[in-house]
Amino acid sequence: MSFSHSPTTSCVLRNDNEHSSKQLVVDTHIAAINITAMGHLLLAVDSQGQLFAFRVTYPHQDPTNQHSIAQVVTSLEYCLFAGLDPVDIFLTLKVQQSDQIIDRLTENFQRQQAAVQQYFYVNFLTLKTNLYRLSIPGQAKAHDLTSLLMLHSILVAFKNLLRPSELTSHDKGPAENLAMVLAESVPDIDKVLLGLEGKDFTVEKFTLQSLQQLIQFIADLSLNILARLPENRSMNSGTAPRNTGYEISKDIVALNSIRELLVMMRIWGLLKPQCLPVFCRSAENLDVLATLFRLLTRLALNPNEPEDLLLDECCQLPSQVLIPQLQFISSVTCVASPLLQFLPLPINLEYNVEPTSLKFCPDVPTVEGGLSSDNMVDSVRHLQMGKRPSSFRKCTRCGASSSTCSVARTAAMRAWEQRFASGCRCGGFWRLQTSE
Repeated sequence: MSFSHSPTTSCVLRNDNEHSSKQLVVDTHIAAINITAMGHLLLAVDSQGQLFAFRVTYPHQDPTNQHSIAQVVTSLEYCLFAGLDPVDIFLTLKVQQSDQIIDRLTENFQRQQAAVQQYFYVNFLTLKTNLYRLSIPGQAKAHDLTSLLMLHSILVAFKNLLRPSELTSHDKGPAENLAMVLAESVPDIDKVLLGLEGKDFTVEKFTLQSLQQLIQFIADLSLNILARLPENRSMNSGTAPRNTGYEISKDIVALNSIRELLVMMRIWGLLKPQCLPVFCRSAENLDVLATLFRLLTRLALNPNEPEDLLLDECCQLPSQVLIPQLQFISSVTCVASPLLQFLPLPINLEYNVEPTSLKFCPDVPTVEGGLSSDNMVDSVRHLQMGKRPSSFRKCTRCGASSSTCSVARTAAMRAWEQRFASGCRCGGFWRLQTSE
């Protein structure tokens, strides 16, 4: 495959054992031609079976054109609502304009009706994540959005398990009642339980045990958000350049979603203690769930400018409980790589051979003193797969890995695995990988 600006019309078949005068020159011609749905890439296949990809330049893609950002945003919005893959737009996008494009997309999306936002919310998060992933500075923001996407999926899956105890007398379901109670911003998780009906949150014990790895992910995410909070705020203060873009620690919706899940975990722990997350604590009497809920409640009151006392408590958190590092993508090789903008065109690619020039290793900040592991982690089930699993599936876009073997023993886990059966959480396709 060749990613270039101009076509090739002939090729030479060479044999190293023959003289140069005996080389056979074969004229080639275009056998098939097509253009992508959004018209930003022209694809051609010649008579020798070579695939060529050409960028199609439009006037609105000129950086000096004041309407360029608006045109790109309109094209991305069309892909969002039509269900098209905007990868051809990513390959022709000016990376320097990505932040402005994301801001414009966010503003337009927030002006839509609530029902429209709810319906396209997952696709919108996926689009923003892929846009941030195009640039090197946007890798941390892409990781936060990936965590938000997984958080939203887990919240929806857990809420679907809740059933009201009396179907006739309830105007609102258990999830709505929980949101109303949490709106009072009570920092004590046990006092929150007093305002809820425990029967509405009853789930089968076998089902709760099967969800333990998802519950553990929410707890680990909470620890990472709070442990990284002092460092993130120090980067945004003083003379350091202000960090713009998405941060999950500033997202009130994400913080309240975690608070809802912590309350559900607290109730389910009374039914099945084995489903609770596991923590490595410095003191046995430390109630980690209650501490996380209290700190997140205070953070949700003012996420943009948290109080100094809260930052001090977050600084002490790594000394009280071991912070597991969230699994980062070690490396990814794809055409829509942040390194594409630094490579001269054309780029010659060979089938089934990953080019080293497009291999990108994102550098995402981690928690100092946190627990890290070299094992691969299933991005769907959040289970350890070991350092070199015999076979697994890997996303062709973001590089996330997932096991090919199902571990579902309940209907809830089978439904969870089916969410990501056809593709990765980022919208990319799965590719089967086997260890050599």
